[in-house]
Order: sequence, then C-alpha cells, then structure tokens
Amino acid sequence: MLTIALFSDKAMLPGTHVTLASLLQNSTTPLQVILFANRIPDAEKQLLLKTFELSNKHGASFTIRDFKPTATAGANALHGNITTYGRLSLPNLLPKHPSVIYLDCDLVVAGDIAKMISIPDNKVLVADGMGRRASTVDRQLFVAAKLDLEGPYFNAGVLGINLARWRGLDISLKCQTTIHKYPKMFKSADQAVLNVAQIGRAH
Repeated sequence: MLTIALFSDKAMLPGTHVTLASLLQNSTTPLQVILFANRIPDAEKQLLLKTFELSNKHGASFTIRDFKPTATAGANALHGNITTYGRLSLPNLLPKHPSVIYLDCDLVVAGDIAKMISIPDNKVLVADGMGRRASTVDRQLFVAAKLDLEGPYFNAGVLGINLARWRGLDISLKCQTTIHKYPKMFKSADQAVLNVAQIGRAH
C-alpha cells in the first residue's frame, strides 16, 4: 500500500481538506494517508475525518498523528511557520517505511498519485516541478553555497522520498549541517535546505 504523508496546522486546514479530498477522489488504488497534525483542535480533526470518509473510494486508510515540529537553530520559518520542516523528519517519523510520498497541504491533486510518481531504488528524492536556481528567491543562498545558478532547483511540494536510502546516506545530518553553515538564508525554508543538501550533492 502506498503511503502518503501530509503535515498541517490550524492555519493550513482549508487547503488540507482540498488536498485530502482531491487525493482520494482521484486515486484508483488503496492509500495509507498519514496526517501529522501540529496543534489542530479535536473538532477540526473530526472534520478532517469526515472529509476522508466522504472522499474515500478505494479502501484507503487515514491516520492523524499529533506532531510538534522542531527547527534546527539557523533555520528560517515560512511566514512564521515551522510545520513545513516536518518533512525533514519523515525518515524518523516513519522508521518502518521504505518510502513515502509527501504532499503539501495547498494542492489540488488532479490525477492518480500512484501513476504520477514512482520512487527509484537509486535515488533519495523524486520531485515534481523543476526550475533554475537563478530564478528563485534563494539565489543568494546558492551563490553562498557556490552552486551553479543555471543548475536545477526543485519544488518540494510534491516529493517521492526513498526513506531507506535517505537513512543510509544520513541526509538528515546533511540537512542539519547545511542549516548551520548558511544560517537564516533559507527564504523558502526546508525546500531551500533540501535543494542545497540534496541536489547540491547529487544523490
């Protein structure tokens, strides 16, 4: 069964309902959906469960896990929010899972996610959406990291993550080291961290 990870808090709830509903309505295979919830009230959790029940067509499962994000000193918040850094913790949060698909909670999933993303055994990440480093808000970070500005930059809103390979290569340590090396330079938060720690080291 394909595992999907979402991270949400009270400010992200409207988008979370849309992402969850569109994901399930367009899936043709069973999914294991895990929502990591940062201080979401019980009443709102019940509404999310209702959205799941109304949208579940193919035997998916849905679990809400309370989650308190922690950001390494030197990391930037995203509009004052550090929930987004949760995706860097997925290898530890899902220790028995070999892989996972991460989705931002502001998406409309327009197709069958199982057909949209496959995770190769020899890669850590598969991203949907690419651009050039020169055209991003993190240009200054890439200059500091001495990365080619014409090189690729990926959007981390949709990620296929090989958790086993992440653990084997200790990408979490690479991310922490990157944050310490370039403190407060991550305008797109952990997305920028991943682009330096991951793509910059060609895994």
